[in-house]
Amino acid sequence: LLSQVSVLITLILSTLLYAEQMLSGAEVALVIFCVMAAFELVTPLPLAMQMLGKTQKAAQRIRQVADMPPTTLNPLESAALPKQYDIGLDNVSFRYSEQHDWILKNINLSIPQGSKIAIIGISGSGKTTLLHLLMRYYDPEIGQVLLNRQSLKHWHTDQLMTCFGVLSQRSQLFAASIRENLLIAKPEASDKELTTAIKAAGLEKFLSYLPEGLETWVGESGVKVSGGEARRIALARLYLKNAPILILDEPTEGLDSDTERDVFNALSVFANNKTVIMVTHREAGLGLVDVVYQVEQGGTLVPGSDSLASMKSFL
Repeated sequence: LLSQVSVLITLILSTLLYAEQMLSGAEVALVIFCVMAAFELVTPLPLAMQMLGKTQKAAQRIRQVADMPPTTLNPLESAALPKQYDIGLDNVSFRYSEQHDWILKNINLSIPQGSKIAIIGISGSGKTTLLHLLMRYYDPEIGQVLLNRQSLKHWHTDQLMTCFGVLSQRSQLFAASIRENLLIAKPEASDKELTTAIKAAGLEKFLSYLPEGLETWVGESGVKVSGGEARRIALARLYLKNAPILILDEPTEGLDSDTERDVFNALSVFANNKTVIMVTHREAGLGLVDVVYQVEQGGTLVPGSDSLASMKSFL
């Protein structure tokens, strides 16, 4: 209301000045637009003041995170990555701090290259934490994680991440086109490589309905695509990276049974010659693996039966 009254008063005064030939027509228009623009600038200020406290607290939390010591330290000189990708956990125990209980205790595990294993357990038992240790998001407090019989501490974390392709229950997409989201995995990928990955992930039909195809904007966090299509985009990204070790953390969580089946069918072909380490609580995923391990309460790891059917009662 105040802005409308101000514009009206400005219009009246400007008209009088124009009649007295003190302002030209262009200057009258300029004055009116300046008044309107001034109110557009001032209007958001009260809301901004209301949000100031939240903004300051958010900035404080960001500074606290930035000042935290790193969870892992990189070596001054990093060794070359091995050609063999055998993974091992040697008497590994982990907790987030001395004030917390042990999440994992005395874990011993051997995962030869090309193995396909599933890790099951109740929520909060430490399954995802175990994956994080394998990728060296954290270092164990006791014991060591090994790659080709050498501690992961021999390599820079950036080097290690080239060994892993990750598909999780939350498909992280960015406010960009489908093409740009795919190229995160391999920026130099050719159109032929993109086409191969798209076919492998079952994205062809979806893209055929989009007028802009690969240039379609997915929105912030992929809000403009469904959960199933977001997971397929993430799967295509996994194909493009073509890492030797696949980490699958509840890869079909939240998907319907048909989409889940399609995702696992695609993974079974792609993962043929790769190491697969999957956390799941869904029966459908067990057909992809050869061995099942269970994380029990207390953080211990127990080998499952050779018969996957006998593990279904747990799930």
